[in-house]
Amino acid sequence: MAPLLLVASMTAVAGAGVSLLLLLHLQKALGLEVYQIALIYLPGGIVLTVMPRVLHRFC
Repeated sequence: MAPLLLVASMTAVAGAGVSLLLLLHLQKALGLEVYQIALIYLPGGIVLTVMPRVLHRFC
């Protein structure tokens, strides 16, 4: 079980790192603030929260 936990934690760290790099890139390249970037992702997050069953039909 420990190797599986190690793989899962490494995947989570890698995902967090990529997300942080994307955030920093958007801030630097486009001059966006953190709240502006959050407003970009907010509608998609709301849809994924409210309509998961409907969206999973198309996957």
